[in-house]
Amino acid sequence: MRWGSTAEGRYRFKRKMRNNAQSYSGHSDVIRDVRIVRSGQALVESMVALGVLTMGFLGVMGLLARSLSVSRVAADEYVGANLASEGIEIVKNLIDAHTIQELPWSGGFEHGKDYELDYRTDWDSAPLPAYGDNFLNYDSETHLYGYATGQPSRFKRRITIVRPSADEVVARSVVTWITRGGAEFSVDVEDHFYNWRE
Repeated sequence: MRWGSTAEGRYRFKRKMRNNAQSYSGHSDVIRDVRIVRSGQALVESMVALGVLTMGFLGVMGLLARSLSVSRVAADEYVGANLASEGIEIVKNLIDAHTIQELPWSGGFEHGKDYELDYRTDWDSAPLPAYGDNFLNYDSETHLYGYATGQPSRFKRRITIVRPSADEVVARSVVTWITRGGAEFSVDVEDHFYNWRE
């Protein structure tokens, strides 16, 4: 016969449950202490979880700051490489202009001298401007770098001319700059021009 099927069975079931509750009543302080420990444990677990999330967030922020710094360095290297290439292009244009004007093909460059040339330097500029350790200026209206107008940039360009022989000109364009963190960077481009027209 099952306990719940008759009135007597139900009575025995309730009495058994009451006896079990009375036997555990002496342990009520222990149960209360376990609940307090469990609530303290939840607080500790919450603090640990919050610490882990904070560390993860700080790691992500550090990566973001580093990536922005690296992208700025990459942008400066791009500008520096183009300015160095432009220096070689200016030397080539001056040599071509002298050849067209039937002047000495070497463009009026002296052996072993450093120059400060920009896109405004003309073939009849005499003498060519010597290097003065000046910063290139950035003109926000034309978006060009030069020495005449604009705001000073962080870039300097030195163009060095070497003449190993009467029929050869070696042009070396070096652009240097310093980043916000104080790191120094440079781009060095070299080209050789020959008197092949004669």
